[in-house]
Amino acid sequence: MYVATTCFSMDCACLACISTLYITISSLSLPLSMQSIPVWWRWYFWGDPVAWSIYGLVASQLGDVTTPINNPDFVGEQQSVKVYLEQNFGYEHNFLGVVAAVHVGLALMFVFVFAYGIKKFNFLKR
Repeated sequence: MYVATTCFSMDCACLACISTLYITISSLSLPLSMQSIPVWWRWYFWGDPVAWSIYGLVASQLGDVTTPINNPDFVGEQQSVKVYLEQNFGYEHNFLGVVAAVHVGLALMFVFVFAYGIKKFNFLKR
């Protein structure tokens, strides 16, 4: 993360504040069920690129595994990894197309914001 300021100490202070806030809020992107996240923070979960990356990684690697595992919530009950992910985290393997589209969309958004910023914000005018 880069913060542009006029002096080094101000840069460090801004970076510390922004990083602390981002790390605190992005802890919501851990693979949790949507029911455990408060309603007023769900927008951040769906807008966070890290949450989409975790969703894509977990769903693509484990979303189609049908090996039975012991359910930690109910002793003695077995269910497949796929069913466990769908019931407890809401991760579906057939949602990977949407995850890929969101990743491409976020990348394009960052490219266009960068290009607009380079074009419109010229700090070298004299």
